[in-house]
Amino acid sequence: MKKIIKIFLIFLFIFYFVINTYFVNADTSEQNNISLDSEGAILMENESGNVLYEKNSTEKLYPASTTKIMTAILAIENCDLNEKAVVSQAAIDAVPSGYTNAGLVAGEEFTVQDLLYALMLASANEAANVLAEHISGSVEEFAALMTEKAKELGCENTNFVNANGMHNENHYTTAEDLAIIAKYCFENETFRKIIQTVSYTIPATELHPEEDRVLTNTDALINKNSKYYYEYALGGKTGFTSQAGNCLVCFAKKDGVYLTAVLLKASSSANRFSDAKTLLSFGYDNFSDQVLVEKGTPIETIEVPNAKDESNTVELTTGGEISDYVQNDFEDNLTYEINLNQNISAPVYVGSTLGEITYSLNNKTYTVPLVASNTVYSAHNYASYFLAIGLVLLIVSIIIIPKRKK
Repeated sequence: MKKIIKIFLIFLFIFYFVINTYFVNADTSEQNNISLDSEGAILMENESGNVLYEKNSTEKLYPASTTKIMTAILAIENCDLNEKAVVSQAAIDAVPSGYTNAGLVAGEEFTVQDLLYALMLASANEAANVLAEHISGSVEEFAALMTEKAKELGCENTNFVNANGMHNENHYTTAEDLAIIAKYCFENETFRKIIQTVSYTIPATELHPEEDRVLTNTDALINKNSKYYYEYALGGKTGFTSQAGNCLVCFAKKDGVYLTAVLLKASSSANRFSDAKTLLSFGYDNFSDQVLVEKGTPIETIEVPNAKDESNTVELTTGGEISDYVQNDFEDNLTYEINLNQNISAPVYVGSTLGEITYSLNNKTYTVPLVASNTVYSAHNYASYFLAIGLVLLIVSIIIIPKRKK
């Protein structure tokens, strides 16, 4: 019986330990992480470039039609919005059945602006091809231009082989790279205007006379009639292929703070929008502009060699303020390292720089000078003595010694 009781107590102890550990970890996880369906994700604050959340952000994944943000920005930068481009049959034939299109007809002539709205709102794949041919002569040459631009922006794991994101094993990016591209695109006023447009109409043409083509934005976050509407959303770009899953690049603004979110390979269209709202809300609820360190913050007091006995120490304070968009409870994670100048000795004067202090938070560093908050005089200030004696002798020579007669 004692043996049974002993075994039972051991089992109870193990059970308590496991359950207690699980719930403690679950609580911690709940505080520091969020649950997303998307396989790859990242959230970035635009002004600082700070990454607020990431999940498999450097994993190479297929971007599907989120590719089109790069196509759009290159068209904006390389074309006048009013210049005309002609739809080729090759641009249409290159889009397989099942991929989205705007019903463009070979021979039709459109402004670059019309094609951009077809590209970004309706996700028209043939519009991407028309723009690529118009700018570079071929889709292949344009894709090379896209990859080159990505590298210029600092994207290390991105390669484009087409202008629209149709599946190809060699057409890939990462959530991190796509956020870098998206942030760059969002800085362009024309790009921002297009992605925030809910609906756009392309008038009927001679080759398509039946009706106007009304283009509707596929980003449900900006559609007030959608259950996925997000009041702070500023548009973005959706994407889908069976290999890429459901993808989304989106932007938001709240209280003057701009955020960029990227979701890759969600299991459904609904989940990518739900993930986006979760991610953006997480950023706004848990991060804010914070003063990490105020100017004049006391750091430490050090002894100064060659100083007068009664005042041989100097207090070091920060010579500047540090502020950033960081988590609200950043204090416990903020660390610092001090680097003092060599051969510090008296005299030391108020405001003189005696070294620097480097703070670290979330793998980011901030450096400000360390300055003296008080003066430390030298124990043997011979220079001052000689200066005083020289001054006295000068005055004596002027007042007492008579001037020579002419």
